[in-house]
Amino acid sequence: MVSSLLAQFKPYFFEFSNGIIKNLFLVCSAIITARSTNLNTLKDYLPQLLEKESTLVDSHYKRLIRFFRMKEPDKLVACILKVIYRLLKDKIKYIILDGTQWERGKKTFHLLTLCIVYQNVAIPIFWHQLDKEGHSSEADREKLLKEAIGYFNLKGKVLLAIVRKGLGELRPRF
Repeated sequence: MVSSLLAQFKPYFFEFSNGIIKNLFLVCSAIITARSTNLNTLKDYLPQLLEKESTLVDSHYKRLIRFFRMKEPDKLVACILKVIYRLLKDKIKYIILDGTQWERGKKTFHLLTLCIVYQNVAIPIFWHQLDKEGHSSEADREKLLKEAIGYFNLKGKVLLAIVRKGLGELRPRF
């Protein structure tokens, strides 16, 4: 099964070794099986998924760590997002442009995101980290959309976005 998946997806991940692609499938399978993204939890599912019950659990944990320490992870993420879009593009009608913020420790990250809507779930496919707090500017949004169009064929999709003007006033923009 892995070899047929590898053959099917290799054209999308041509820049990556077969080992990285196999480990990507393994991580995705472990996340689905474990219903968790915690590597300490995932390691316990690898023996079953790999059909290698005799391998030490620590070895599986180290394998996961090595995968996430790969060179150029941004390239892999971009490939994954392109594949997701290609698989779903005929099933989606709406894309959403929105801002979000995430905190990691004491640092806050402000992101402008472009999401596809699939089965009432917004899936981020492209984003920019904003240099400032608060809302994105028209130039920020225009830049993000121009770059996203370079990655994804968005023709025929309906863009949903809310532009904030002033303090708290919301105005739909079409």
